[in-house]
Amino acid sequence: MTKVEEIKENFIKQTYEDTWNVYEKSIQVKSVEKWDWIVLTASNKEQANTYKEEIEDRINNNWLPSQTQYLVLEDPEGKRVGSGGATLNVLKEIKEKCSEEEFNNAKILVIHSGGDSKRIPQYSAQGKLFSPVQRELPDGRTSTLFDEFIIAFAAVPARMSPGMIVLSGDVLLVFNPLQIDLHYVDSAAISIKAPVETGCNHGVFLTDNKGQVKKFLHKQSIETLKKLGAVNENGYVDIDTGAIYFSTNILKELIGFISTNEKIDNKKYNHYINDVARISFYGDFLYPLAEESTYENYLKEAAEGTINDNLLDCRETIWNKLNKFNMHVIRLSPADFIHYGTTKELFNLLTKDLNKYKCLHWNHKVLSNVEDNIKYVVNHSFINDDVSISQNVYIENSYIGKNVTIANNVILSNVHIENKEIPNDVCVNTIITKNNEYITRIYAIDDNPKTEKSGKTKFLNGYLEDMINKYKVDENKIWGEDKSIWKANFYAIEKNHDDSINSALLLYKIMNCKATKQEADSYFSKKRTSLFESFNNADTKRRRKENQNIESVLRSYEFINLINKKEDIDIAKNVLLKNKDIVNQIEALMDITKDFGYMVKSRTYLAISKIVKEKHIENKFNCDFEEKCYEEVKNMISQDELNNFEKMNIKKSSYIELPIRVNFGGGWSDTPPYCNENGGIVLNGAFKLNGENPIKVKIEKNNENKIRLRSIDLNICKTFEDICELQDCTNTNDSFSLLKASLLITGIVRNEDKNIEDVLNRLGTGFDFTTDVTAIPKGSGLGTSSILAAACLKAIYNFIGVSISDEDLAYKTLEQEQIMGTGGGWQDQIGGIIPGIKCTYTEAGEIQKFRIDKIKLSNKMQDEINNRFVLIYTGQRRLAKNLLRDIMSNYISNNPITVNTINSIKGKAIKMEQALKEEDLNEFCKLLNEHWMLCKKLDSGCSNTCIDQILHSCNDLIDGQMICGAGGGGFLQVILKDGISKKTLDNRIKEVFQDSGIKVYDVSICTEE
Repeated sequence: MTKVEEIKENFIKQTYEDTWNVYEKSIQVKSVEKWDWIVLTASNKEQANTYKEEIEDRINNNWLPSQTQYLVLEDPEGKRVGSGGATLNVLKEIKEKCSEEEFNNAKILVIHSGGDSKRIPQYSAQGKLFSPVQRELPDGRTSTLFDEFIIAFAAVPARMSPGMIVLSGDVLLVFNPLQIDLHYVDSAAISIKAPVETGCNHGVFLTDNKGQVKKFLHKQSIETLKKLGAVNENGYVDIDTGAIYFSTNILKELIGFISTNEKIDNKKYNHYINDVARISFYGDFLYPLAEESTYENYLKEAAEGTINDNLLDCRETIWNKLNKFNMHVIRLSPADFIHYGTTKELFNLLTKDLNKYKCLHWNHKVLSNVEDNIKYVVNHSFINDDVSISQNVYIENSYIGKNVTIANNVILSNVHIENKEIPNDVCVNTIITKNNEYITRIYAIDDNPKTEKSGKTKFLNGYLEDMINKYKVDENKIWGEDKSIWKANFYAIEKNHDDSINSALLLYKIMNCKATKQEADSYFSKKRTSLFESFNNADTKRRRKENQNIESVLRSYEFINLINKKEDIDIAKNVLLKNKDIVNQIEALMDITKDFGYMVKSRTYLAISKIVKEKHIENKFNCDFEEKCYEEVKNMISQDELNNFEKMNIKKSSYIELPIRVNFGGGWSDTPPYCNENGGIVLNGAFKLNGENPIKVKIEKNNENKIRLRSIDLNICKTFEDICELQDCTNTNDSFSLLKASLLITGIVRNEDKNIEDVLNRLGTGFDFTTDVTAIPKGSGLGTSSILAAACLKAIYNFIGVSISDEDLAYKTLEQEQIMGTGGGWQDQIGGIIPGIKCTYTEAGEIQKFRIDKIKLSNKMQDEINNRFVLIYTGQRRLAKNLLRDIMSNYISNNPITVNTINSIKGKAIKMEQALKEEDLNEFCKLLNEHWMLCKKLDSGCSNTCIDQILHSCNDLIDGQMICGAGGGGFLQVILKDGISKKTLDNRIKEVFQDSGIKVYDVSICTEE
């Protein structure tokens, strides 16, 4: 790239960014000058409806300025009235909708997009105007020509006097609006400087030294352009881009053609706007504006239709009214224009020439599930992993399923294919008709559908005459009077996608004389249609819906890919929000994730829960998506089935008492789903509280043949007679939910039981089931509920004579808490079940397997811990479930702060274990303090003013400090300075806080085996 080329590229790149900023302001800032009217012309009513829906979508999503008025106009009565007739129709519609003053001051943008698109037939139905552009807009949308027009011309209203700019709907202009000045001119052509080699294939303006147009030169040779003086010293010409400005003065003259006394005159209207005259905007309105134009040559100027009396009569009036005006040329440079003219031009643009437009952020991939480093070009398409695709291929708005091979030089547009081979050098495009039928049109990249049969007529890489002669085809079954490819009945009408694709591929074989006579006869006996008839019968609304479904699938996979890469869900969900039909998007995502693992589903449901709340669309789904998120976590943890022991050796009674757990390091890393994805490491200890094991459970036979549950600390007792009530353990407000869950998970009570007698008969006895945690304040943070659950299970297994290891008991407790809906991890129960201080390790995995490293301390070290380690009750309780849900929701959301902090907490556990093994209590205190800081980073609510003041009050007495459990209340753990007695601390607390409920508890390591 030369220095000049680099400068030009950087200029255009910056221009693109600047125009986007102006476009955004035109939407967001009311005072920014914007278009009063934006008008699109369409070829028929169906296409017009499609344009209206596209515009309505953009208005609803705040992608268009709300102060602008929008019109979509098809040619009157479905007749082709020419681009000039369409322009007059636009003016008529606007004139009738506003006052004289409003009309005189209006700034109007007209985009002519009503052609048949014969040379790019895949865009005939939807119109070239909404064909894809190979870039993603900064707000995440896939761009179209229409969007590029709106963005590029957003700044122009501020740089023009009232009037109208007319654009051709198949030319994308890339320019800097600061180079445009449309004040004090009657008319102007917006031109760009292009090499003369480009100019000889397009229209060129020949101008005088004042920049006024002298002549319009259309597709002249390089020699002619140079001879006439149209080429500057750098070898560049003024290209006709199709962008034309008319001032209000000219608009008044134009409206005068179809009005009398400033009111629309139907007789005049019908004279100028009809399918006989077919007035051309570019030929009939512009030609009189050139200085060297003559009336005689004007009458001979080529017409959109045929030259006839109606047209000549119109031209006489047009000449007399417009010849008094001049046309100025606005030269833009550096600038570019991209012509969507033919299928071949489109193919070259999007394959061979794509890299030229990297400065416009054009890429090989736009909205697709494929990797970024692909060699082919894809836009808004799903492509299966096993598809084989050559390099020079462009795929848009398509679903390419399994076992597909695509050869060289291919365009696939709006197709759904599987198990097919696509040959070289073709464009394949499927249309869905209003009768719910499918027509797949196939033609060569080089084909021109305007071509009429004559001699050797090339079509679909073969020759029509060879095909007709070989298979003895009756031409009357293909053509009427018009023997063009455009009107040829080549394409079979089928009932589904697959048959339609098969028919298109068979047509290719026939046209290349490679089919059998039987295949050809069978094909031409089918009901068939032409390129022309098929696009006129297209169901564009259905096609938009199909493309919407493809988008929903693609954004679903993009979202899944991001969350699998551990992207923050709050960022990843924005991929889903780019879809304007968010309900369709959510439904597609749920359907796709059914085949994925628990954590993909869990994260998906959490993202959806956030979206439905953000978009206020809860009423669209009868579902609690956040609960479904945790259902998936529960399903991941749960092993096969609940225990259903057939042989039980019932004892008279079973009594279990367990110590409390004090967490030192690694908390939260034991909590599903973090531990399932990363493994967990937790250091904790079993401690007696005030000299006893405070968690007590007893189960014993009774002679009344009753099932009775009792909580001594809550002072409640209940005899159950309803089996359904006994089976319901999911109500967290139920004081007996933990005991019920214990009975269910051990198989004492079963879901299939019909009544209480089923349970009593299976056991052969009634029983009393009693818990007692009177010695521990509620919400202590000492793992009470989990240890109590473990104690209940252990008591039951002992009662029925079943042996269970400590590790299995810990996992069973984890499952039980999931069944109850309280969640939680595995460290609490391990802390209470296994005596002493230990560090527990697990690997990543759905089923957690525990490796427990029991730390052997010397008697001296045990004594030092027992003397210096103290618990302080804060007088407050905090329910851990909501906190647990908040932290794990942040983890499931891949929140980087949460993920990184838990990783750091887990790392602290390893260092703390090493400090204890080395019996370095001072280092342990330092690490404990660091852990405390990480806890506060993870959850600012784990501390509060009361907790801070408690710790501050004894700061001079302690070396180490941290919360117990989740914090925000419950117990604090402190390690006293060497030489400070527990009594000293107790006196300080009593002195400061007196009878407020804050008190010191004596603890000691529980070493009983």
